[in-house]
Amino acid sequence: MSQPLVWVLEDDLDVLFTYEMILARHYRIRLLTTLAILRKALRGDDTPSLLVADLGLPDGSFTEILASGELRAKGVPVCVVSSEDDVSRLTWCFEHGAADYLTKPFNKQELLVKCGRLLTLAPTLVDLDPKQHVAARRDVRTQRLTVREFQLLAVLREPGRRAVPRALLEEAIYADEPVRSNALNFHLVGLRKKLAPLALDVVYRASGGAFELVATDGSSV
Repeated sequence: MSQPLVWVLEDDLDVLFTYEMILARHYRIRLLTTLAILRKALRGDDTPSLLVADLGLPDGSFTEILASGELRAKGVPVCVVSSEDDVSRLTWCFEHGAADYLTKPFNKQELLVKCGRLLTLAPTLVDLDPKQHVAARRDVRTQRLTVREFQLLAVLREPGRRAVPRALLEEAIYADEPVRSNALNFHLVGLRKKLAPLALDVVYRASGGAFELVATDGSSV
């Protein structure tokens, strides 16, 4: 079995060298230095098992990539890296798809533990095709999903996330748009119907006030 592929987005060459020395012994790695290079890589055929990304790059902030939702759609877990322990900024990153974070300077063991944890969350049995707007599981594909349905599913099947609060789902698909009281329920009904052939459902956990993607055949998602 081949080693997991880890992408590292970092513009400081000394820090990149540190990543390479630590991670190359355990994983296949690809080093990226700008947002432009990352965007080009995401258009290619390789999809990483994990992305470790510094927030500040020469050509912009990594938050632009998180906000686009592309990594969510591909199911790539993300560990963001920042030189400042900015709680509000990190909270925003978590709400937009980050699964964990590192604060510089970090030590070798902290990096390896966090990467190992996130890589155990990476595999998923639900694949999303952002071009065709369909989901697939065990070679069964859905009908074409609407934009809203696809956005909902991307959040619900995000690696490392289980139950998702209503407010976070509404934010993910509506951003700053006004939301009608029954709008989310409308899109969830449509999504549930299209997921049924994949033996999947979206259930509401009243105890936590959140939604969860589950398998109706008793297997794991």
